[in-house]
Amino acid sequence: MGRHLIRTFAEEWVVGLTDLTPQVRKAAALVRNGCAPQAQRLLPAERVYPVSRSLESHLSPV
Repeated sequence: MGRHLIRTFAEEWVVGLTDLTPQVRKAAALVRNGCAPQAQRLLPAERVYPVSRSLESHLSPV
């Protein structure tokens, strides 16, 4: 990546950072102890990132 793209990413596209280390450690311990459903609730919900059909066609394997 070029410097311009890196700078744009860091200064414009990133809108926030959240340290999930404590939650991930607790979730890992729950999974190790057989409590995966409880662990799942500690993590952020996954979301589908919407993209246009033209971009999707470029991203999808043939």
